[in-house]
Amino acid sequence: MEPGLTTSDEGQKPAKRAVCDLITADERTALAGETMNAVVPVSSPVTASQECRWVHSLNSASTSVIRLVAFGTKDWLKVAGPQLDQAMRNPKISLRTFKRLQAAQKRISEGSSNLTTQQICDLYWVLARANGFKKGSQVVFSSMIGRARAAYNIGCSDGVLTMLGYGEYGLTTSISLYQAIIELRQKVHERAAKEFGDLKDTDGEGDDSASDSPSDDPSASETSSPEPTSSASPTDSSGADDSE
Repeated sequence: MEPGLTTSDEGQKPAKRAVCDLITADERTALAGETMNAVVPVSSPVTASQECRWVHSLNSASTSVIRLVAFGTKDWLKVAGPQLDQAMRNPKISLRTFKRLQAAQKRISEGSSNLTTQQICDLYWVLARANGFKKGSQVVFSSMIGRARAAYNIGCSDGVLTMLGYGEYGLTTSISLYQAIIELRQKVHERAAKEFGDLKDTDGEGDDSASDSPSDDPSASETSSPEPTSSASPTDSSGADDSE
């Protein structure tokens, strides 16, 4: 469910610094249980300016990693079209889901200048819903960071879309881990909105990721691999829920 831009987009270097400054050293240590102050270069050309990854050290093998992606909603809109196209090509989605994606695609093609940031988030949730998520439900899920299994939380509101993940080799997800990620991402989300989010026309909406705790069964909130990709969409569309 991750947005993406090219590294040639104007003004992305400041955003990169802002992303890496959104989590304090103490917060990273509290999440990982060890210092996580080494910034890993991001090789992906579509997220390099909006993503930051931290490990314990660059001089030795790392067993854990923290990943943060943060985008202004207007930036996500620049790549939304291809992401919706990709989702519509999934043969497993229902006709109802296809029509929702098609309507979102049409709205974007008609021009983004009249779309508020909240409306853009609504379009994002159309895409997320096609991949098994529900707006207003607990948006936590299990995926990967590199080769490490990871727990994620994601949200879109106040002119910014943020995703935070913690990965570890042999990671076993738990309620407490998801709760820690949720709480930290919400703090980061507020900072991101102030730092570089598209704050106008937010209609005073709060974080749409839902702040409730995960269910007693963490797996109930997971999908097989809905990690944001360079196309900014979940990678697994098999779990789409078409209920109202």
